Amino acid sequence: MKITIREMAEVAMLLAFALILDMPLLKFKIGANGGSISFTMVPLFVIAWRYGPIKSFLYIAIIYCGLSVFLDGEPIYSLPFDYCLAYGSIALSGLFRKQILTEKFHWKGISFLLLSIIVAGAFRLLSHTISSIIFYEVGFWAGFVYNVLYVGPCLGIVAAALLMLYKPLIDINNRYPVKSI
Repeated sequence: MKITIREMAEVAMLLAFALILDMPLLKFKIGANGGSISFTMVPLFVIAWRYGPIKSFLYIAIIYCGLSVFLDGEPIYSLPFDYCLAYGSIALSGLFRKQILTEKFHWKGISFLLLSIIVAGAFRLLSHTISSIIFYEVGFWAGFVYNVLYVGPCLGIVAAALLMLYKPLIDINNRYPVKSI
């Protein structure tokens, strides 16, 4: 897997932006056991669409999640499900990159953009729910309801932001294409 200097710089800036958007002043905390509503996933989706599922999983699940757990002060046991798999699921949206980042703005691309957000969001919700069952010893439905209270609204605001950024993302991808794997 070849990584260029330009790719390292772009990914570093997007990951830094995601970490900034995850700061306590820029997110709305939900409940006592964690969970928040923020725009953190916006740059992570851009990484997934630009670099595809494999590279973006490495960038998001390893680099972003490792830094995020450290900065959030969360216990290390939350790393696999609440961070790596939950945020790493955003890499699944990279499977739709060719349909989303096409030559021109079109409605088919918007449909795939929304589909990719729903798919990634469903896997993120499942990962958080599994974590609730294992680490907080709650039932499936209790964990599901708790997690849907913040994952659902978070996906809604992220989808709105990404729809507003869709045309500029196409322009950036056309001007500075990258190879994905």
